[in-house]
Amino acid sequence: MKTVLGLIFLVGCADTDEGEGPPDPVSTVPTALDTCDRLGLPRVALQEGTGELRNEIAGDFSIPTTVGRWDFSDAFTGCDTYLFVPSIPAQEAGWDLDLWAEDGEELRGLLPENTHLFFVSVADDPAEVEADLALVQDNVEQGMRKLPDDEEEALRARLHYVSEGVDDIASWIGRALDDPGFGFGIDRTQRIRDIGSLADGERYSPAMGWFEPNLAHVAYEAVRYNWEAERDAALAIDGATVVTSHSRALVEDSGWAGIRSYGDLRLPDAAEMAAFDTLELDLTMDCDSDLEVGTADDPGCPDWDRIVEAFLCETDEVESCTIEAGRWISAYHRNGRWVSDASFLLPMLRAGGLRKVAMYSIDPYVITLDWRFSTRGVPSPATSEVAWRANASFDDTYPTNFPARQIAIPADAEKVELTVVISGHGMSVPDNCAEFCDSTHTFAVNGVEQTISFPETADPEYCQNDVVNGTVANQYGTWFYGRSNWCPGKVVHPIVLDFTDAVTPGTDAEVTYTATGPNGVFPGGSNIDLSVFLTSRN
Repeated sequence: MKTVLGLIFLVGCADTDEGEGPPDPVSTVPTALDTCDRLGLPRVALQEGTGELRNEIAGDFSIPTTVGRWDFSDAFTGCDTYLFVPSIPAQEAGWDLDLWAEDGEELRGLLPENTHLFFVSVADDPAEVEADLALVQDNVEQGMRKLPDDEEEALRARLHYVSEGVDDIASWIGRALDDPGFGFGIDRTQRIRDIGSLADGERYSPAMGWFEPNLAHVAYEAVRYNWEAERDAALAIDGATVVTSHSRALVEDSGWAGIRSYGDLRLPDAAEMAAFDTLELDLTMDCDSDLEVGTADDPGCPDWDRIVEAFLCETDEVESCTIEAGRWISAYHRNGRWVSDASFLLPMLRAGGLRKVAMYSIDPYVITLDWRFSTRGVPSPATSEVAWRANASFDDTYPTNFPARQIAIPADAEKVELTVVISGHGMSVPDNCAEFCDSTHTFAVNGVEQTISFPETADPEYCQNDVVNGTVANQYGTWFYGRSNWCPGKVVHPIVLDFTDAVTPGTDAEVTYTATGPNGVFPGGSNIDLSVFLTSRN
């Protein structure tokens, strides 16, 4: 699906020094909450930072609110996140509506409990600033008194109404809200992050040719920050041996010529490799730009949701690199990082030494791919064989790509699995297959069947609600819709089917695969991207 961007009008605001005037009233809001203890989140010390640009470490600041000054260093816990929302975000400036007037109750429901929300007016006139703040406060706080007292108190302590307009804020906060003007967040690593598109997939406007913004969607940024923090915490303690095949490598095939980027995977020796029972791929996909949304001078992040793939080469040469190691879908105008299981590849890597890895992306991304080997005390993959690999047209010829296979099952196998990496793409008439239709895929071992289908294609908010599982939030495209086993801005996670009870160790197993589109018909004009591995563990 192609990105559609509305008109973006930057709000010009000049830096000013703090003017003289009466002192701010003493704050009645506590600057330190028990959020970390209450939610069981780790505290982290404030870093010394001077940043004010995207991805930099946020510097200290003090900001005036309607109840007194709020100081970042005093309130900082390391478990909280922070969102700064202008009254007219630049990415939504083309809309003739008051963003702050609606969706307050939905915003409260989506906002994580460890998030501070700052509302900042872009108005120049102090009276207009006051009116803007009154509007959003009434919107956001309406109905709060129905909450239990402790919940209401905790929520009020996280809502901040900045009493000066963007022009008058004498710190980097004002500059960041002025340019680029999208609004921004500070995540749990203290890094500055842009707020993305607030488009609501249920509010299409024929007049604008796009979707009206929803104030509540700013909360998805903070949901993403928490998911990232949990991911990073898990990686910090897994004791993995990390081998990097691509380190900030620019990967691009803009001419659609099949050009891949090759990297060296220098594995530990065979003795060390034998001890690992788990492999995870850790992919960071950065934009080859300082911007998410581009300008006339900088294209920003790529604007399509395209397949990005890693292939393991059969040897240390690059003549044959057909084993799909991982698949990801790029985000609309945003970057991302994801960790996914690839333990099914371990038997192919046991010998250690040098292997080659091929990365492929049509659009330009700066790629880092880490291979994380660890020992977790689970049954170890002993053998793995590619049953099928095809990116095939989903038409009447589709079944011919997948003949039945006879695959040997080791005599000492304790568990036998099919690992399926599958995603549907293209939008053929009449069912928008294979991206948006619920096709059926049946895998059988010795006649015992298991089926994969995609009911999420019927959910227009599936990917939007999947931010909690790693989908990049607030992309500049139709990211919210459910797809056939994928979301824009996310890894395509392998699906593992356990067929242990269907096999007899020491014999061959017959492995088959069949598929149909909606109503049992192949739609044509679309494709299914599929890799299937049969893995034994002991």
